[in-house]
Amino acid sequence: SLAAPGLHFGAGSPSATGISVSTSGAPAVLIEAGSTGRLADADLAAEDGPGIVVRAGAAPLLEGNRIETAGQAGLLYDGSSGRAVGNTITGAAASGIEVRGKSAPDLSGNRIEGAGQAGLFVHGGGRGQYQGNTIVGSRFSGIVVGAGAAPVLISNTVLDGAEHGILVLEGGTAALQGNRIEGNAGYGIAVAIGAEIERDGDVLAGNREPQIRTDVRVEPPAAAPDPLDEAAATE
Repeated sequence: SLAAPGLHFGAGSPSATGISVSTSGAPAVLIEAGSTGRLADADLAAEDGPGIVVRAGAAPLLEGNRIETAGQAGLLYDGSSGRAVGNTITGAAASGIEVRGKSAPDLSGNRIEGAGQAGLFVHGGGRGQYQGNTIVGSRFSGIVVGAGAAPVLISNTVLDGAEHGILVLEGGTAALQGNRIEGNAGYGIAVAIGAEIERDGDVLAGNREPQIRTDVRVEPPAAAPDPLDEAAATE
């Protein structure tokens, strides 16, 4: 069976500060439905799994944590909400932060470096507000908005990605305000046929291709496996 998560937050408002958690084959932290707890200043590593999984119905506060290794997504919101403030995610093999399944978190001041796929991937009904985050050196596009998603992206910085700065796929909608998008290998903003964006005051500079393209055809990054499979092995 798969290993249990390193830290398990059940329903209610548990709190943990300043801990170190390292796992193999399971999330470093699993936050269950009904949890409104706070995790702060933790050092987390998940060799083969996601760093933090926030399951449907949870709404935690994640503050100042460091996710240094993740075999999947660094932080996965799966039908959940809550706030993530000032976290650092490095070395995620998949997307740095993945938001799906009607999740609507509030993410501000987070830093995502060197994600193996997108820095931030919002899809499958994902909503929420993403403000003042810094995404550097993603191996896919920095921010990807997939089908059914409608995030609000304000004053984020997206630098030095291997593909586009912000990519909005068919069926996705994004509201962009005051984002800084520089030094990416593709377009600053790439919008697929059948996607919609609203823009106000974004700054685009030094991207290799023309700054905005509105008819791209791109496959989305891979979504994370269902963490429910991993959790079932612990129950």
